[in-house]
Amino acid sequence: QDSDIFESDTGDMMDGDEPEVGHAADGLVVPVGGQDRAAIWVQNSSLAADHFAAGNFDTAMQLLNRQIGVVNFAPIKAMA
Repeated sequence: QDSDIFESDTGDMMDGDEPEVGHAADGLVVPVGGQDRAAIWVQNSSLAADHFAAGNFDTAMQLLNRQIGVVNFAPIKAMA
């Protein structure tokens, strides 16, 4: 029959149908893993501005202290 040519190998999807997010067409779950982008961004940067932008205030203040000797973070904490 004509309708049989439009069925996929699994028999439950028609050609052109997209599998659900996180699932492959054959029913296997596609792994969604790894670190979020902010964590990778911070991990690969030694710029305090990048750490502040990613919301990692503690490491940003540690970098400022180590790199340029900032010890008074009260003005920065007021902005955050």
